[in-house]
Parts: sequence; C-alpha cells; structure tokens
Amino acid sequence: MSTPTDPAPHTISRRPIGVLAAMGTFVVFVALFLPWYQGHAPTRTGWSADLYLVILVLAMTTIGGVLAASLLTSHQIPRNAAIASTAFGFIVTITAVARLFINRPGVDSLTAPAVGGYLALAGINTIKGVAILLLVTGHRVLASPH
Repeated sequence: MSTPTDPAPHTISRRPIGVLAAMGTFVVFVALFLPWYQGHAPTRTGWSADLYLVILVLAMTTIGGVLAASLLTSHQIPRNAAIASTAFGFIVTITAVARLFINRPGVDSLTAPAVGGYLALAGINTIKGVAILLLVTGHRVLASPH
C-alpha cells in the first residue's frame, strides 16, 4: 500500500538513469577507437568505417551526452526529444548492425566483427534504452537529493 510520501508508480530516480546514459555515451565513444573488424586485412577501427556510420555514431554519442547531462543536472527533457532520441537510436542500431554483419568491408568471408563494433552496439542500445525508459515512465523522474 502506498502512502502520500511514496513516489508515484513508474517513477525513477534521476541519478542512476543519468549515470547509465553517461556510461553508454562513454562506451560508444571509446568503441570508435577499438577494432571493429579483424581478419586477413589490417584491423579497422570505428574511425575507418564509412563516413555516414561515423557521423551517426558521433551524433548518438552527442545525444547520450545531452541526455546524461540533463538527467544529472535536473533539467527537464522534452517528450519530443526522448521520442527523437529513441527513433534515431533505432536508425543507428540498424545501420551499425548492417555494416558490422551484412555489408562488411573487403571480402566478407575474410573479415569478422571485433570487440569495438559490439561495444558500440551495446552503448548505442544503452542510450536508446534510457530514452525509452523516459518515455515509458512518462518523464516522472524524481530530482536527485542534494
């Protein structure tokens, strides 16, 4: 039974979700420096991927940073921003999966995804998960106690 001082259902604390967004952002950024492909050809990092993929991943890193900063500093996140972040996250995920597993550089049988690509996907999906969580909770996020 809830009392008047209990938080509303589906209310979450800002700090843990902000830290989660920050962690996802950090993982995506670090993944750009790690090998994404391995095989007979020289190892390729995220920076050597197609320019459109690098731009999408950097944009997702920026979105994650903005979400994390907004959550950790108690700024309100507009619903449209959370919707756009979620939609963009799906676009980046599909593009990265296609580039990692379907349309690999070089001869497909000679290259394989490496740790950087997997970490990038994990970070992208963490950021997207934070945006989805904000939508599911209806932005009923408690301010962090100071």
